[in-house]
Parts: sequence; C-alpha cells; structure tokens
Amino acid sequence: MVLLILIALLSAFSTVVPQGNEHRYYLARYPDFIARLILSTHFHRFFRSAMFLILAGLFFLNLLVCATDRIVRRAKRGAPRRYGPDLIHVGVLLLMISGLMSLTARREWYIRLAEGESAQLGYGYELFLTSFEKKTYMDGRPREYVSKVALLRGGQREKTFEIRVNRPLKVERMRIFQDSYSYTTVLSLKDPNNTRHRLKAGESLHTGDGYFTFSGILPEYEEQILRESYSDSAEGERIELHDPRRRDFLLFHERDSGGEIVGVRLLAPDDSISGFTIEGVFREEQSGFQVVQDKSFTLVLISFFIVGGGLGFTFLQKMGDMKK
Repeated sequence: MVLLILIALLSAFSTVVPQGNEHRYYLARYPDFIARLILSTHFHRFFRSAMFLILAGLFFLNLLVCATDRIVRRAKRGAPRRYGPDLIHVGVLLLMISGLMSLTARREWYIRLAEGESAQLGYGYELFLTSFEKKTYMDGRPREYVSKVALLRGGQREKTFEIRVNRPLKVERMRIFQDSYSYTTVLSLKDPNNTRHRLKAGESLHTGDGYFTFSGILPEYEEQILRESYSDSAEGERIELHDPRRRDFLLFHERDSGGEIVGVRLLAPDDSISGFTIEGVFREEQSGFQVVQDKSFTLVLISFFIVGGGLGFTFLQKMGDMKK
C-alpha cells in the first residue's frame, strides 16, 4: 500500500512535456542540477523512468511472494479454500505483466491524409480516406471530426467505416483513432509537357540530373496561407499577398543525384524551377489518425476478467459466512 501511495504521488508531480522540448522546458524552470537529474533519470517520462520501474518491480515482487506464501500456507494447514483473494492477486500480477509488455512492445504512429489519399498500415492493409467532415458548435469550437475511410487489401476494398473520436477502426492488432484535423500547404506545378503535379512540404520532384524539395513557406506568410486558399489553377483563387514588396515566400532546396544540396531558392507563383512552373499554392484539409498496435490488449482483458472473478468469489464467500 505504501508503494502504491508513493507511485501515485510521484506520478502526480511529474509533468507532461511535448517530446523534443524536454531539455529546454526543465532547464528553464528548475536549477541546473535538478533539471539534469530529472532528464538523466527519465523522470519527465514517468512511466518509463527508472524510479517508477524499480517501485513497480518491488510491488510486483512483494505481491508475488505474498500470493505464493498465502496459497502454500493454506494448503499445508488444510484451511478452507478461499479462491477470491488468490484470483485477485493473480489477476493483478498478470495486469502488471501486460503493462510491461505494452511498455516495451507498444507501437504508435501518426497518419495525415487528405481526401482521396491513402497510407499503408501493415498486415497488407491500406487506409483510404473517402471524405472528411468537421462539425463545430455555434461559436466555432470543434464538436466532432468524422472520417469516412475504406480499408483496402491487395487493391480490393474490404470494408468501409466512419472513424470518430472514441470510435476507432480495429484492424488485426491495430486500432486507428481519429486524432486531429489540420491544414497542409500544397503547390500546383506544371512540367514542360504541361502535366500538373502536386507537391506538399517535404516532398520532392526529380529532374534530369537531380531533384528539388519544397521545404515550406516562410513563417511570416504561413498564417496567411493557412487562412485562405491561393492558386490560379482549378483548386483555388489567384494568390495576392498583402505585402507587395516581397512575394518570394516558397522555400526550395535543389539537390544533385547524390542528395547533396546545390542551391537554396525563394520563389513565388509564376516562377520556374528546373523546368517546372509554379501555378499556385493552396491549402488542403487533412484528417489526422493515430495508429496503435498493442499486443498486450488481450492479456489486459484476461487480467480484468480474473480480477472480476476474484471479487465475485470473495463477495459470495463473505455472504455465505454471514448466513452461517
């Protein structure tokens, strides 16, 4: 019990910080020694920290010894069988084992899709976003995100499903959750053959002797682009920036065939790069999914059933003792 109280207190004093910002966050708020101690012991990720794992290990060992000793002593004395507490102990032990499995083997990754796009899931499955709907309250606050998806395998559609918050799609050992909603910036370009191409930030187009990468929008224009759609193609309207003194806000990195950077350029719609003409830039809605693969899920369910059975047996035995 003391160990459980100590774990709960330590958990309450830990802080959740976005990954990648931990060093800056703790060094800014704590003395240097304390901050480095927190980071070196991984206390900022409490349930993966050495402190938590040691305390949890001691609790597991303590519970295992107590349960074994109880069962052995009662068997030697020929005492009446009391299965309830034994089942509860076994269920809790299994629950802790499943927690360790989840800690070490759980996988999470994120997918962002626009309508008409797809992504590989694993096990031969592919997730295709058919449509996305964002519902809001009268004051503009988000009320619900609904993604209509198709599950493909081998190019064949197996099922369709509406993924909502707290209503995930289950595929094999994976669960696909509705995680977020966002915009992404997309370029419309034409090659010398008048073939249109779409390019998102971070994506590349190959040329004869290398390729170029669209690296994104300059920060001072990013909010404006996300607020409106700009393009002279069929997907939006002609771009018109509020600051006429500077229209070069699209950042590109040119690379050779070996991947080495050979040039960095700032361009605007109507400019050309490696024979490709930039028609415009527009925003595109994206639905964000969190994919979780956790092999311990079945064992967790079994653990809860065992603990529930133990509680039921204990209740029935106590009721029988009261009647006697």
